[in-house]
Amino acid sequence: MSEAERTKWEERYRNVDWPQRDPAPFVVAAVAGLAPGTALDVAGGTGRHSVYLASQGWDVTLVDIAPTAVRLAAERAEAAGCSIRTQCLDLDAQLPRGGPWDLVVIHRYLNRGLLAALPHLLIPGGRLVMSQLTVENRDPDDAAPLYLLRPGELAQLLTHLEIESYFEGWTDDDRHEAQVVARWAPAAQAARSDS
Repeated sequence: MSEAERTKWEERYRNVDWPQRDPAPFVVAAVAGLAPGTALDVAGGTGRHSVYLASQGWDVTLVDIAPTAVRLAAERAEAAGCSIRTQCLDLDAQLPRGGPWDLVVIHRYLNRGLLAALPHLLIPGGRLVMSQLTVENRDPDDAAPLYLLRPGELAQLLTHLEIESYFEGWTDDDRHEAQVVARWAPAAQAARSDS
């Protein structure tokens, strides 16, 4: 990520009073019924998903590029009576430390290179829960949609995972997004590679 992008996100978190938001309904539904284990919240911002997961018994690591966001997430977890680990780093330059994890949550953040590295981040059988906006949200006057998914792109980016559920369409908050729950199944991947 460029220094300008890093600065933009840090200023955004530093200069706005960020209310504590509920976790996205898709994330809540996707993790319902899973036995708590280790979880990685990618580009987790101020911790809306990390705090929820930690309150449900997950051992959570939040990663974000903005120091202020990471600090706010830790404070919010403490105020909620739980704790999370935090890492402030640029995911374009390095992978999160620790892991692999039982669960990786990515909500409205697109890093195509990181998606290719998911087998290094997930334990065998571990799950990815991801939602990302698509080009359907793009204003015609916008620049190239670098951080928006093209139709069907998310499924194509995750061919190394076993997709358990996939949705692409308009959500209740009037956003067009792709939503996926996928599992890292190395044996299934090896069988596909051999055929």
